[in-house]
Amino acid sequence: MIGDGPNPNNSNGQSRVAIRCWRGSSAQQEREGWANFGSCGCAVVSSKTLGFTSQACQAALVATEKGSDPFFGRLVKDEGAMKVSIVGVGHVGAAIAFAIVTKGLCQDLVLVNRTRRKAEGEAADLQHAAAFGSRAMRISAGEISETAGSDVVVLAMSAPRDRTAVAGAARKAQVHENCVLVRQLMPDLVQASPNAVFLVVTNPVDAMTYVAWKSSGLPSGRIIGSGTLIDSARFRAYLSEHMHVHPDDIRAYVLGEHGDTQFPALSVAATGGERLDRDPVIHRLFERTVASAHEVFAIKGYTNYAIGLASAMIIESILLDSHRTLPVSTLIQGFQGVEDVCLSIPVVIGRAGVVRALVPYFSASEIASFKACAASVKEVIDQC
Repeated sequence: MIGDGPNPNNSNGQSRVAIRCWRGSSAQQEREGWANFGSCGCAVVSSKTLGFTSQACQAALVATEKGSDPFFGRLVKDEGAMKVSIVGVGHVGAAIAFAIVTKGLCQDLVLVNRTRRKAEGEAADLQHAAAFGSRAMRISAGEISETAGSDVVVLAMSAPRDRTAVAGAARKAQVHENCVLVRQLMPDLVQASPNAVFLVVTNPVDAMTYVAWKSSGLPSGRIIGSGTLIDSARFRAYLSEHMHVHPDDIRAYVLGEHGDTQFPALSVAATGGERLDRDPVIHRLFERTVASAHEVFAIKGYTNYAIGLASAMIIESILLDSHRTLPVSTLIQGFQGVEDVCLSIPVVIGRAGVVRALVPYFSASEIASFKACAASVKEVIDQC
């Protein structure tokens, strides 16, 4: 299904859509109708104007008209034409770009970097990689102006870290410089792509998500931090190994800060309806989860593959309007008495960003941990 842009004769800003239907390998029939694209990114086409010979296709269209088949409705809009821009293509940004290419998530991918030449090299390499994929993609290096019209903008930039400085001093300096970067870039990025969802990966991610929101002027649901999605995946992997259960069948979240104060939400952790909080090994597995990222960083100097795939999962849920429930960093306003800070809780992610924030049950100790996370992140924000 292909939308060919606004109808110049239609004052309502509707888009013309060509619908193609096949009956096995028989001849193709084409009919055109007018689709009104709503703010949700879905299209509804009047079946009365279309002369389908395929009963199945017409039935699907009628179901869409009645609102009973949102999947088909989303297909009417050409999702393949989506555009993603990544600002910052170091180890992490490049890994995110590669994950996007391997999944074929968009038609246009724009890479922006402090050093343009680096972005050009990554774009060329990824364009070659895309030749092995299932779809055609345009991958280019550009400036912020060339991110215009993006559906998703990823913030993966970071100030250089002074590796000669004392660890605490270096981290504090980098926090301040990253805050400056986010504040400088967000207004221009929003102006270029006012309808985009922004995914923040820059660390410390919870503080940077908050700064990005404050600098954007956008609704908080349009600013998402990668948060504890990667921590939750690590935790489920260790639980899977211990329990001999597939990780997809384990419902267990690490929530709060993507940092030292994060905690496992064991009150809602379960597999097959069986609660996991009674297993004494679980706490040791969480400690292993926290230590694992530090171990990788100590060995190779950075982490990038897992965050690349985690970011791609979030981007996929946005572009496909999948409504997946993921633990990501979002603005907290009143949950468990916490206000005006970004932390990870389970949310539903769709085309508009955070579609719904869920309210998991917390034990008394988990509430205390959540509040400790808020205090820790607010302390980092104060350094900005």
